Amino acid sequence: MSRLFQAKWAWGITLLALLVLVPSATAVSSHRSAGLTNVSVQLGWIPQTEFAGYYAAEAQGLYKAAGLNVKIIPGGPELTATSVVASGGATFGAGLAPFDVLTADGQGLKLEQVAVGAEQDELRLVSLKRLGITSPKDLEGKTVGAWVGTGEDEMKIIVQNAGGDPNKVHWVSQGTSLSPIINGSWAAGMATTYNELNLLKEQNVSVNVWSPVTYHTAFPGDGIAVSQAYAAKNPAVVTAFLKATMEGWRWAFLHKQQAVADVMAHGTGLTAHHQLLMLASMQSVTCTGLALTHGMGYIDPTVFAKASTFLTKYKAAKVPSSLGGTYTNSFINAVPAADKTCTGL
Repeated sequence: MSRLFQAKWAWGITLLALLVLVPSATAVSSHRSAGLTNVSVQLGWIPQTEFAGYYAAEAQGLYKAAGLNVKIIPGGPELTATSVVASGGATFGAGLAPFDVLTADGQGLKLEQVAVGAEQDELRLVSLKRLGITSPKDLEGKTVGAWVGTGEDEMKIIVQNAGGDPNKVHWVSQGTSLSPIINGSWAAGMATTYNELNLLKEQNVSVNVWSPVTYHTAFPGDGIAVSQAYAAKNPAVVTAFLKATMEGWRWAFLHKQQAVADVMAHGTGLTAHHQLLMLASMQSVTCTGLALTHGMGYIDPTVFAKASTFLTKYKAAKVPSSLGGTYTNSFINAVPAADKTCTGL
């Protein structure tokens, strides 16, 4: 289960009607059709600007220019992109973190992460300012909501690294509403930078925000993965897909209003205003860190080792003894610098 799936479930359950059926294995067909190679990408969630780069690449003809006919498949609750890709239901999976790929490997699903989307961790711990809690260590003895899984473990490390004892915090499962956070019945809860934080801002809810980055437990997310077998057999296709997708992200960041319209044309329960806020948030976590020097999509080699150690320590998943094959920068490094640069955005 994706560490961000819990976050997306929490605010998006009312959009269940948008869930689509997993396509058949023919979705990964790589045969030529009208001179184009047919591939597909399974999104980790419903149409929203978290995936604006893919929709922009489609709408602006960037995939076709790269020789690809790309089918974008929306996701939804109880659907994981890792299992869809591993089962042959899609060529690529989008919205994935190293946690997802490593967990899938432990389940015998041989995937390879070929790009990262958000260089910065998108999870946050938040608390109403009026409660007067100024440090995570002050959450001892209080009730805190968390999305079950690796996200909860990250929040516990935040408390620990702030000088508190996470075992003295009353952790409860964070459900489908932000109400316990907003009304103060919980001392704190979880949020994503691109969604819940924006929802709180839109409702003029003032909160203290603590980032995993500050407390040395941060992980990137929203990456792209493909089966190891497909990557080995079709390296040119993988590179072409990454090239067009990175171009799509650049275009979306430069033309935010039109990018929002491109996403909303595919159906969504979110307002254009919220989609615009989400897209701005995606730019802030995408164009930072190593993306500024290596370009968008670059995977920090230390991240997978760190994620593996994290999963092992918290017994969250069985991880491979060797990380070889679970990720590579070979494809994203083959994308021209001009197509993935954050310069000028």
